[in-house]
Amino acid sequence: MPTKIRIDDLEILRSAAAEKDQIIAELEEMVAALQAISAGAPSYDGQFAPRIKDLGAMEMAQIQGIIQRERESASYLRMKADAFEQAEQANLEGLAGLHAALWESVDRFGDASLMPLYLLRGSKPPHTSDLEWWHLTPYEREKYLESLRMDWARFLAGRSVSQVHDVRPTRELLEWEFDIYLFGLKAGYMAVPLAQQRLTAAGDYREHGYKDSERRIAQYMQLAFLGPAFSSMKHYNLCGLLAVGHSLDQSYQGVIKRYQILETPYYWEEVDAEGATHQRSSNSGEDLLLRNGSTSQQNLVDLYESYGWEANIVGMYKSDTEWWDPASSSVATADLVARRLNEGKTIIALVNLESSATAGTFGFLEASNAMHGGAHQQTNHFVEILEVFDTRDGGSVVRVFNPFLDREELYTWEHFSGAWDDANSTGRFRGVIASPPEAQPTP
Repeated sequence: MPTKIRIDDLEILRSAAAEKDQIIAELEEMVAALQAISAGAPSYDGQFAPRIKDLGAMEMAQIQGIIQRERESASYLRMKADAFEQAEQANLEGLAGLHAALWESVDRFGDASLMPLYLLRGSKPPHTSDLEWWHLTPYEREKYLESLRMDWARFLAGRSVSQVHDVRPTRELLEWEFDIYLFGLKAGYMAVPLAQQRLTAAGDYREHGYKDSERRIAQYMQLAFLGPAFSSMKHYNLCGLLAVGHSLDQSYQGVIKRYQILETPYYWEEVDAEGATHQRSSNSGEDLLLRNGSTSQQNLVDLYESYGWEANIVGMYKSDTEWWDPASSSVATADLVARRLNEGKTIIALVNLESSATAGTFGFLEASNAMHGGAHQQTNHFVEILEVFDTRDGGSVVRVFNPFLDREELYTWEHFSGAWDDANSTGRFRGVIASPPEAQPTP
């Protein structure tokens, strides 16, 4: 489709026209090299204008800068592409700048290629039927793709992701989430497919769980690696330790071993031979593990601090050391959670889990008054909040790591907050907020 570049100095454009062939050759070399860097990127056999457009799309994200790591480069990529989207002739000076910025993006961030391939090459989106695509004119197709590229930029710019995990997103995860950004969750919750999950050292213990009602529950595991006293017992209350371990990117064995020797408060009740109940206490993580006890928020704070992190109990009560919003009733909102993630914090939320094996929501987070029918069993549970992003229609989606079945899950904010702000549990927007130790300056 014939196009024109938007520049002020037409003399520059005319002087560059004579070097058009040289520019085309240079661009072909750039595309070939970029294909090698961009895993699985397709070949570019189109005409000159589409090549400039594709390269501009990549360059735009990098120039916008990083608001949050790689998503900053992708966001600016789409802004810059608006200036280069219509280009039949380009001046050498402008393309030289594009060349330099593109390679700086690839060298420094290496993730411009994470944009969905159908947006890079201008092909049919997977959510568009062949018939719909066939009925569009070339111009209509291009305008539709351009609107999707702008949606992609808004999606990336709106993601608030836990910064404590040193794991880059994959193309598959971002493209899968982008589809949710466009069309929302089909239900209030869903498990993230294994291929799209972020893998960390702490999240590799499915095989150690055991079957309960024909389901393998990951967080129920034997702790024989802690010593002879644990050789024959299974533990049922490891969600807090596993959630913290996931945020620390530590193996579950290492985190549980550290907790075993940790000095941290634990309280329980004992019934004597006469039937009288007595309150007991200990300052030993091992006692909690031996008694199959549930970790408290203070236990998790102590565990974080043993790794040199700063941690606080967050919630909406006077006893909580941190409030979500002191100016209000301190109720957590999607925006407040996103703000904490953007500040480099990690969040362990105390929520309600559906642990009844006969419930349709088994293993998912659920309000104590089950919203989807079936049997219901209320269980307090710790999960790590990984990400918050808005959808195109203005809703919010939360991605969490759920230790119960060792998986990541997505929830609408309405569904997630219903399980978190649970009047029948100890939740009420409570949890632990932690920050990693500041990096020491290089001497």
